[in-house]
Amino acid sequence: MKKTLFIGIDFGKANFVASALLGEDQHPVCLPKSFSNDDKGAKALISWIVKLLPETCSLSDVLVCGEHTGSYSLLLPRRLFDAGIDCWLENAICIKNGSGRIVREKSDSADATVIAEYARTFYQKRVRLFVPESPVLSELRECNDIRRRLVKEQAGLMCKRHDAEVRLKAKPGSKAIVMNIKILDRQLAYIKEQIAKVDRQMCSLIRADKKLTRINDIIVSINGVGPVTAIALIVLTSGFTTFGSKRSLACFLGIAPFRSESGTSIQHGSHRSRQADSYYSGLLYMVAVSAMSWNPEIALYKERLLKKGKSKLVIINNIKNKLITIIWAMVKNDTLYDPD
Repeated sequence: MKKTLFIGIDFGKANFVASALLGEDQHPVCLPKSFSNDDKGAKALISWIVKLLPETCSLSDVLVCGEHTGSYSLLLPRRLFDAGIDCWLENAICIKNGSGRIVREKSDSADATVIAEYARTFYQKRVRLFVPESPVLSELRECNDIRRRLVKEQAGLMCKRHDAEVRLKAKPGSKAIVMNIKILDRQLAYIKEQIAKVDRQMCSLIRADKKLTRINDIIVSINGVGPVTAIALIVLTSGFTTFGSKRSLACFLGIAPFRSESGTSIQHGSHRSRQADSYYSGLLYMVAVSAMSWNPEIALYKERLLKKGKSKLVIINNIKNKLITIIWAMVKNDTLYDPD
């Protein structure tokens, strides 16, 4: 895949800034330009790109690259895909670490130029072109986000209720604290009901797609792994299509070990990186604990690690890794779990 025109996008809530590099030129083709982050701005960007293209080039020679910023980077890649322009959404940390220079200036225009330079330097090795998700997977992602928010709110309310009970013991007969507990109980009951509703909706979405149904059935066939974890992994990996290997998935989940050594002064051994998604890390912790109780294979693996003198946290992290390895192999080979 050979590209000629590289467009760097710095996304913002209301606007995005675009900077263009042509071929191996060291400086932008023109001054970076700001566009509104909506349909009108997307159309204006496409027209701007067409004007910048040399006569001998076409839209297939263009690569637009931007940081994956969540909601703010949702609209433009879809409009570019519809227009036949390749788009690449990259992790912000990768762009920062791969800039190859000390950046002293901080502005939207400077950031857009750095992103364009990153795209030109690494597109042949690292590019993952944007492809819109299927409607089912997109809806499943939204439902999963809702569930995460509800579970977080539920945990917060449970902490407040526990605190209220402690204060009630210190102040028995307090009508205000009793009223507060009743209010919290009603809120908790409502959130529990909404979580159940979202779970039913996600199950319905899964069953509407044969491929996702098969992946879900494969994952839940493992003793100790439930539907919540299965759906979360399906959403995270977009149906096991976005990660190139089990190792890269383990790195994202924060369970892959990395050495920390340098010469003779730094010998810290192997540890997991803290650059990970805390939600999925916590989810896998509960799965590992469950699997140790309900999965004979994992229970035996735990006993072997205990005999080697491994600590509890190391054992749990190793079990997380083993479960992800099993799930990855099963999904890729399209086979259900066989404990034998």
